[in-house]
Formats: sequence, structure tokens, C-alpha cells
Amino acid sequence: MTKRKLKNTKKKHQGDVSLTQEEVPLDVQVTDNSNHVTLNPVTPSLHDPGPQSPSAAVEVDVGNVSEADDLEEYGGPQLTHLVDTAVKVVKRTLDLPTFKPYTTIVMQDLNLVSRQHVALELGATAFSKPFLRDPKPVSRKLRVGTFRNELANLQSVITSVEVAQLVDEGGQVYRLQKGPYWTLWKQLDELRKRSKDAFDVFNLPMPAMPTWGRSEDPLAFYMANEYEILGICYRAEVENYLVTLDEYFDFATNEARPPDEEVEQYYDEYRRSISAPPQKSNVTPHLLLYRIQ
Repeated sequence: MTKRKLKNTKKKHQGDVSLTQEEVPLDVQVTDNSNHVTLNPVTPSLHDPGPQSPSAAVEVDVGNVSEADDLEEYGGPQLTHLVDTAVKVVKRTLDLPTFKPYTTIVMQDLNLVSRQHVALELGATAFSKPFLRDPKPVSRKLRVGTFRNELANLQSVITSVEVAQLVDEGGQVYRLQKGPYWTLWKQLDELRKRSKDAFDVFNLPMPAMPTWGRSEDPLAFYMANEYEILGICYRAEVENYLVTLDEYFDFATNEARPPDEEVEQYYDEYRRSISAPPQKSNVTPHLLLYRIQ
């Protein structure tokens, strides 16, 4: 095993406090013919994957989250000419703990919750998406029922990556795998088409289709810091999109929902009125005939 140290200059964020850290040594360990690559969940230090199968996973030490470096400001994708074309791009699973749903981690580790909030704040500013500061949460009913397939694929999208190497020992970079990303886009587009009439009836604006960052190239490579921010924000944006669609369209019954309480009250009363059985007459037929005569 060879071990080398890289130095970098970082501007770090810890809550609302900005700190500057200069010349911080980063340990990068390279292991030949390793079956796994090990990633710190915040400032990743990866083993050189070498020749591996596409299913090899990135192992994450969840316990080190509270001790890891803070997220930096979003710096955008890496320039194409900085990616070392002599090093093979490999597929991996980047299963960062902060990529899990908020409802999953909120009962496990408040450090993860805090880290997600920092990433959402950074993304809201960098991507001009203020709703990321307070995205709509997905209920358990939607997660395990209505949108089970879409949310399962969302997890695959942000954790399925391709790993490349920067030139001059500049570290490793990550990008989405095309298959899961395209499949999720098709799923979200189908939901949009199904629910469109429910928004059009009162000229309500439909939520915009979720985008990777600020409509950036989803196939660009990113440093670990940027990819973590993108993954957290993309999950929040997709979940916010699904919840908004569900507010106006019931995908379980394939029916539009009333847009407000006034319409809902009127519609409920109308449905009760037409479903009520007809009242029976208390007058017998021969007496009714007698009265008519």
C-alpha cells in the first residue's frame, strides 16, 4: 500500500459560521487490486479502486460524521480537461449516510440532520432554489405506498456513481450513472402528465421538473464536496415535487383533488346528496289513487 498526502485550501461552513482552513493535509491511500474503496462521508479519502467489478461499493464509516470536515461552498463541476483519461472510469455505489431520507436519519443522528440542513442551505443559494431551505417532507404513506418505486429509484440515482481520477494526483471525482437518472426522469415525467389536468382546471402552476443542481450537466464530474451537496439537494427537490403533485392529484384513485377547502366542502356535500337513497312515500298506492280522483 502506498500513502500520499495532498494539501488543499478550504473555506468551511459550520452552521452560520465561516472558517478558513489552510494547508490541511488530506490522507489518500492507494491499494492495488482492492475489492472496495473506503470513503469518509464528508471529505472522502478513497482507495484507488483498481480493476473491480461494477457492483463494488463505497464503504462509509457512519460514526465519523460528527468528526468530519464541514461542507464547503458549492464550487461547480470539474473541467473536462482536468479528468485523467488514462485512468479507467469505474462504477461504484456511494452510499453516504446523508443521502438517506430525512425521516430515516432524524431518529438516528442529529449530526446527519444538521449536515443535511447545511447542504440544503448551500444548494438553495448556489442553485437559486429557495424552497430547498424548507422542502416538503414525504409522509410514510407516500414513501411506502404511492411513490414507493420512484423513491427507491431516487436512492439509486444519487448513490450510483462513476468514479474518475483528476490529473496530477488531484483526487477522485464523481458523476451520476445515466441509467438510473434517465429512468427516474421518465417516472417523474409520467406523474406530471397524469396530474396536469388537476393543475390546469384552476390555472395553477405545476411544479418544475427536478433538475440536477442548477440545470447542470448531470454527466459532469464533481469533487466529493460538490457531489454530496448535489445528492442531498436533488433528493429534497424530488421529494418536494412528489408531495406537491400529490396535493392536487390522488395517484391511488387517479382523480384530481379539490384545490382548496371551499371546493372540497362543496364537492363532498354534492357527493353525499347524489349518493343518498330516495325517500319512500308513506301513502299506499290505492289511497294515492283515491286522492287524485
